[in-house]
Amino acid sequence: MAESLSARNIVKHYGGVVALSDGNLEVRAREVVALIGANGSGKSTMSKVINGVVVLDGGQLLLDGKPVNFSSPQTARNMGIATVFQELSLIPQLTVAENIWLTREPLNSFGLVDRKTVQTRTSELLALFEGTFKTDLHPDAPVASLPPDEKQIIEILKAISSDPWLVILDESTASLDSRQVQRLFELVAKWKEQGKAIVFVSHRMEEIFRIADKFTVLRNGKMVGAGNIKDINEKQLVKLMIEKESVLGFLRGESKTEEKEIKQVSSKRKTSPPNFYAGSVSRSVEANWWGWVVCAGRVNGIFCCLYLARLNIQEG
Repeated sequence: MAESLSARNIVKHYGGVVALSDGNLEVRAREVVALIGANGSGKSTMSKVINGVVVLDGGQLLLDGKPVNFSSPQTARNMGIATVFQELSLIPQLTVAENIWLTREPLNSFGLVDRKTVQTRTSELLALFEGTFKTDLHPDAPVASLPPDEKQIIEILKAISSDPWLVILDESTASLDSRQVQRLFELVAKWKEQGKAIVFVSHRMEEIFRIADKFTVLRNGKMVGAGNIKDINEKQLVKLMIEKESVLGFLRGESKTEEKEIKQVSSKRKTSPPNFYAGSVSRSVEANWWGWVVCAGRVNGIFCCLYLARLNIQEG
């Protein structure tokens, strides 16, 4: 079993769009690293580079200090790396068991699928989340009939069915309820004890501080901070994510200059965009049609305003 993986100075372009220009990530066995950043920061691209879904354009991956090249997800899986992506990869027409073991079915001595073993192993995996299902989930249940949270659980079980040493959880708690999140975190703690490494990608600060040992922050495709989670607080993390706290200041009404700049930018538009309200904040933020917010002369994801409005807007 491997002990460490390093992504150094990773570069990835999609045509003229730079997804990663200097991405870095270090993860070791028996630790959880939170990979953090606003939407578009490069988190998912970094996950896909490590998992072999996309080929890097520059930089280097090191496994236990030795250069590696993951040309496909199968190559990464063969090296003990599994990822649970935001986009589900399940096939609705297949059963739970068929989805979990697709292309990796246990075979009997005749080279045929050992259905008894498939059923047994699938039941063992489902038992990991026993008591959190809303339906009567069993190996032969068709995936098309499952609610979103249970589909996400099947995706998680599919990833860990190969017993990887590194598990990347990319926004895996987004569709889970509190009981399911609690069970997942209990499993993560066990995986750490077993010597596994976990990369936890999330926007949920409460979960990050609850589960992570270390953090890495990406902004605009670059790593801008990394360290032990105990050495940083929530406000400092947000500051790393969005460069400075101008959005929070605007939402609290602390900056008249920012308000003026927003009005100046908005007045130049030929069409009047709809207003966007962050939580219970009465001040409206001018947003354009494709979901980005103009603040202090630059463009930031709506996520920032949504998150910051939740963060501490009642302090003032």
